[in-house]
Amino acid sequence: DYIAQDEQHTTPRAALVYEPVEGSIFKLLYGQAFRVPNSYLKSETIHTYEGVYEQAMGSHLKGSVSGYVYDIKNLINLTTIGGGFGLMNLNRVRGTGVETELRSKWASVAEGYLNYTYQVTKDRATREELSNSPNHLAKAGVVFFLAGESASLGMEGQYVGNRRTVQPGERVGAYIVANMSLTVRNLYKNLEIQSTVFNLFDARFEDPASQVHAPILKIPQNRRNFNVKVTYLY
Repeated sequence: DYIAQDEQHTTPRAALVYEPVEGSIFKLLYGQAFRVPNSYLKSETIHTYEGVYEQAMGSHLKGSVSGYVYDIKNLINLTTIGGGFGLMNLNRVRGTGVETELRSKWASVAEGYLNYTYQVTKDRATREELSNSPNHLAKAGVVFFLAGESASLGMEGQYVGNRRTVQPGERVGAYIVANMSLTVRNLYKNLEIQSTVFNLFDARFEDPASQVHAPILKIPQNRRNFNVKVTYLY
């Protein structure tokens, strides 16, 4: 077995922000991070590069466009080891993408957003697309503030494009789910209660399975479900 030597890492962050005119902002961002799971694996490291353009459009609307690249080294993978399964450092991965967003807010009445991302994530050695990595992601949502901002009602729709399974050539289909939540704040001092209905319209969808589940390639996900979260700060 490989036992990692003592590793030293830094996690630098850098940002260059330029505002040529009020309401128009350009950003160049760089970041580095790592994860050490245990003494038997090398640290998983990531370098991220991003360029962002933000534009205010009046007093209630803001838009942004960003392009990004991230490189991951020593990606931790679940793989077959001696007839069983175990974690190993296998991949070097590169992801590239473009993200666009529109966001609006009307004082203490409501806010909404629309977001779309196109991304490609591949193993740099094999040039193969990673499993469970969609090319297309989209979100749209609106939040209505009630009784000032002491309560809010939110709805969100999520779109996830089709994804590769661990079996080349096999994919799970794209899906759309909607969620709705009601949040009440300071009901009693610092008490907050949030109730959420996930998968509001009871959509059927699947996620790719890992190698552990072979020969199963797709796992059905939860249908409509409901939960309540209570938070008290003191």
